[in-house]
Order: sequence, then structure tokens, then C-alpha cells
Amino acid sequence: MKYCADTWFLLLLAKGDDKACELMNRVAEGKDELFIPSICIVELTRLLIRIGRAKSKIKKIIEYFSDSENITIENLDEELAYLSGRLSASYNIPTVDSVIAATHIVNKCDFLLSADKHFLKLERDKLLKLMKW
Repeated sequence: MKYCADTWFLLLLAKGDDKACELMNRVAEGKDELFIPSICIVELTRLLIRIGRAKSKIKKIIEYFSDSENITIENLDEELAYLSGRLSASYNIPTVDSVIAATHIVNKCDFLLSADKHFLKLERDKLLKLMKW
């Protein structure tokens, strides 16, 4: 399976959520792939600093993502930027969420790991499929 992570999923991982860790183990074993939009790294860093996590721990998390063969940190390029702008305008969703949705679509992911209601409109139109718990 190919998954795209919203910041929601990354926060669950940071908290040690059982389901998130189980999915991450599948990724580590090479059974699944995970795409992380770089904008989610920005959000994760901001949120972890706000709750007092040490910057060194945050860097270790990012290094783990970067070093994994089955995890891709997807940077914003022209294709993603254009699609993100179209999605944001068409679905009236925040830019950050449109970048995440575009990353999911461009990489042909099976599921978007998110509990964000902004994505429900895109799921309704079959542009993505959400997985949450």
C-alpha cells in the first residue's frame, strides 16, 4: 500500500499511538510506502516545539524519515504547486491541506492518513481516500 501522511498521523507517531506505530513498522519492513509532504515537517516541527519537545529529538525524527528507503519526503515542486492551487481554489481548503492532497494524488497513494474534515470534499469526489482511527 502507498500512504500519504497528514501532520495528524505524524503527531500520532510522535505520541506512540499503537496503530500509527504498527503502520510505520509495515513501512520499515518494506511492506508499504509512506509519502510525507514537506509542509507536514514544518507543521510537526512547530507543534512539537510548542509542546516542549527538544529540537534534537525533532531532528532525529526527520532524519529517520529521510534515511528510510520506504519513506519519501515530498518537496513542493511546480507540478504540486499548480495542483495545490487548483485544489485550494476549487474546494475552498487551506493551502497546507491542498499541498497534502496534491501530494497524495500525484503519488497515486491508496490512502491519506488524516482526520482532517477539509479532505472530506475531495474524498466525496473520489480524489482521495481517507484512513483514520
